[in-house]
Amino acid sequence: MCINILNQKESINIMMQHGDIFLTRHFDTYENQNTSPGYWNHAAICSDENHIIESTKESGVVKLEVSEWFKSIQNYIVLRYGDKDVAMKAAQYAPSLLNNKYRMISSFFNFIGNRRIRKGLNCVSVVRLSYKYAFAIDPRWVTPDSILNSNLFKIVGKYEEGNSQPQYF
Repeated sequence: MCINILNQKESINIMMQHGDIFLTRHFDTYENQNTSPGYWNHAAICSDENHIIESTKESGVVKLEVSEWFKSIQNYIVLRYGDKDVAMKAAQYAPSLLNNKYRMISSFFNFIGNRRIRKGLNCVSVVRLSYKYAFAIDPRWVTPDSILNSNLFKIVGKYEEGNSQPQYF
């Protein structure tokens, strides 16, 4: 599917697929609030043609329209898993995590079971649990950077402020 969004006053076409992972970084007013170690400070998963699922301190785990979500995004990379069936399975699992509250430290535990899920999830935990279900093994990601550094995904898109155009591969 192709999503046309408005980002930084430019029209951008993004070829999204179920299970795509978005890693983002906020600068300016958000930088002093960044509690995630590493360069990338947020993660979300594409659940269907028009939505992402993420967890934020303000809202907990929510499903958002991609076009609305991208209005607040300054910098991002899009990661894609090579096996579409596995990625689809992760995307189909993600909605089961909706309405959980936010818990900043949730991804730092070695094991995330039902009791920990009920206590709350952070953005990485949403992606981690979705792919844990799809892989049938816990990838144990703790930060957005650890998702990128796992080398399980291909970077298929990237936009950073200061570059004139988004890049898609």
